[in-house]
Amino acid sequence: MTKHYSGRDIEIIPPSRPAATVTGSSMAPVPPTPYRQNPGGIISGVPMRWQANSQAKTYEAHTRRAVAERKLVEADTELGRALVDNRRMRQEYSELPQILATDRAVRVLKRGEEIRELCHTIEIAEARRMQERARVELEMYATKEAFLEAEQKLEAQRHYGPRYHALQWEHRINEWELQVEEQRVVLGEHRRQHGRDELSLEDLHAAREQLNADGADTTPIDLAIARATVRQQRARK
Repeated sequence: MTKHYSGRDIEIIPPSRPAATVTGSSMAPVPPTPYRQNPGGIISGVPMRWQANSQAKTYEAHTRRAVAERKLVEADTELGRALVDNRRMRQEYSELPQILATDRAVRVLKRGEEIRELCHTIEIAEARRMQERARVELEMYATKEAFLEAEQKLEAQRHYGPRYHALQWEHRINEWELQVEEQRVVLGEHRRQHGRDELSLEDLHAAREQLNADGADTTPIDLAIARATVRQQRARK
């Protein structure tokens, strides 16, 4: 449809489709007008520019309204959270005596646990010290025993040392005398068996072997063997 204006003879070309009217109650944004390939001339494009500017302002208004609504929703959310926190705070404040009593009981239990832990640590340390003391005493027992034995030996040596040495020498002398008597008895027995006073070298050597076998002293036999050997050498001369 073409409209003619009197007086100016200006031809106005309407848009390809009508623009949707925006009412205050409508919440849906106006769909954008598709891009026109032929914007028209300088004069014929003025109405289209007016319409485009009008639509741009409409879109900007919708944008501002959407941003405002988003801010409103965010503010409302924050308000709800603040109300919930406030209600929770009021509930906790109403339970303040119970909370304080619970906190006090918890602190008492913690202090009791710390005291028990400290007592347990002290008991463990005391048991460890007792073990160390027992180990040291056990190690010192052998040293004490050796020291006591040395003291007893020294004391006995002081009281009985001279007598002990005298008896020891007397025992040795008696053993030597006994050995000499045994040798004399053996020599006398040999003399009686052979019916003569002097024994031959063979008899003396046999007697010495017998004394060696018995573990007796062979000094007299050795002297007798030496005297018999000397007599034989003299007799040969």
